[in-house]
Amino acid sequence: MKAILSVLAQDRPGIVAEIASLLAEFGCNIENVSQTILQNEFAGIFVCSLPTQQDKEDLVQKIKKELSRGDLTVKIKLLDEVRPQTEAQHSEKYVLVGFGPDRLGQIAQLAKVLAKHHCNIINLQFVAQNNIDPNKSLTFFELEVPAQVNLQELRCDLQQAGQELQLEISLQHKKIFETLHRI
Repeated sequence: MKAILSVLAQDRPGIVAEIASLLAEFGCNIENVSQTILQNEFAGIFVCSLPTQQDKEDLVQKIKKELSRGDLTVKIKLLDEVRPQTEAQHSEKYVLVGFGPDRLGQIAQLAKVLAKHHCNIINLQFVAQNNIDPNKSLTFFELEVPAQVNLQELRCDLQQAGQELQLEISLQHKKIFETLHRI
């Protein structure tokens, strides 16, 4: 059985070591991790397999108790079974980049366009002030675009949203994006 462990805390050295060590101590194998720092706040998501010889609920409570002390906020979700793949099976990965002034609601507006076209956001990064131009924001979406989506209509809707938000919009297949941005 697998579990998803999410951890929030004020950033400090050693958080990942503490979590990984505790999971190993309880016999949990880490299978996937996504971790970032947002304005001095640590956010981490760990997918791990749980040992079969222990009561799952007891183990979850022990991990939560150990990690929830002090400055860590922890949530654990048990995954009962592997869920079937959805549209991602018949999709292509694309990268959407928006560059321009920070506008209230810009992530919501772009995400609504993507939802309208049944695109799944698999990674999202947003920086209100960036190193290229401190007066402009940079929005980066990594997407799964279903094969049946009309790319011309998607691009048109994204360009329209970009004009309303005064953003330069770029949508590229992930392989093309990576090739163009490889150093």
